Amino acid sequence: MELEPFHRGIFLVDIERSARSEWTDPIRVRARERLNRLLDDALAEAAIDPRQTDRADTGDGVLLVTTEVPITRLLHPLLPVLTERLAADNKTIPAVERLRLRLVVHAGRVIKDAHGYSGAALTHASRLLDAQAGRAVLDAVPDAQVVLLASDYVYDTVIKHGFQDIDPANYQPVQVQHKETSTRAWVHLPGQATQPDLAGLAGTPPGLSVDPATPPEPPDRIDRHQGRKRRRLIALGGILLTTVIAGLAIWRLAQPPDPLTQPGRVITVYNKITNSATAMQEDNNPAYLSTVTQNACRRYGCALPGTEMSSDAKITAVCQIQGDRTTNGSDGSTDDDANPNLNTSRLWYGIRWSDDRFGYISEVWIQASDRGGLGLPGCPNP
Repeated sequence: MELEPFHRGIFLVDIERSARSEWTDPIRVRARERLNRLLDDALAEAAIDPRQTDRADTGDGVLLVTTEVPITRLLHPLLPVLTERLAADNKTIPAVERLRLRLVVHAGRVIKDAHGYSGAALTHASRLLDAQAGRAVLDAVPDAQVVLLASDYVYDTVIKHGFQDIDPANYQPVQVQHKETSTRAWVHLPGQATQPDLAGLAGTPPGLSVDPATPPEPPDRIDRHQGRKRRRLIALGGILLTTVIAGLAIWRLAQPPDPLTQPGRVITVYNKITNSATAMQEDNNPAYLSTVTQNACRRYGCALPGTEMSSDAKITAVCQIQGDRTTNGSDGSTDDDANPNLNTSRLWYGIRWSDDRFGYISEVWIQASDRGGLGLPGCPNP
């Protein structure tokens, strides 16, 4: 059977210091049971259907792979609800058994087989979870019970846009290095009245790397050659600046035109799905533009707001690119296999919206005469 990647949300939870010497194995069993119970209760309160998630035990944590849950709901309300329930539960048990958690939220393409999930996105999430950065934050903020590391992808596509009650100001960038992974993640401490300034924490343990403030320049040395040196540097800077400007001008002349600024082609929306071996019907869900070339963006927070369309709408395509496989038929049935309007494709169009915003739409949702790329140039990678 051919393996096919699907875009999924990833929610990873790990019990901090589960290997601590003061914990016995029975305590570890109770801790894992508590974590799963707290997660079950938090999912229920956040109105996330367990059937929309696949759960796997990681020994001292839990992996949730979500199928139809917007990433926004993992960040809010699931994250604060889980934190509140953990804080309340910790007050009812002996101090030695209290839990602190490290969490990661990521999204990307994963592959499922008989043994579970795999793929680069899952590996990336695991690297974020296992990195020293999360542990260092918990060490530096003793009263924090949960630390979240959101991936750079989740920050760019969800957090920074301020969906739901998510405040981008409550997320701070840190550098993460673990094994072969070197990347940026975004730290948030749910349950804290104010987010501590990670760059200003005194005695921050090794492993927490934040962008330091620019150090002040040392005072000028006073010597009789200082003025001469400054004049030489200014002259050299002028020469370098002239050279750079000339090089940029030549480079720009040699570049192909930006497809996003070109006139493009007006195409017609065909938002219809198969209804039998011969018939088509208008999809109950309108077509829309997305910020990435993937399906179900309304679920994952990557739909471009205000771009909903029905069949016969006119839009301007400026480029083409490969993305998620899309179909207007039913993969789980053979009833429509002979339908002449059945279409499956990985080609997407880049669309310039009427207000100059840019988004993507699969050619499946475009009328047949406007499919095939139309000779448009390639889109920039989303």
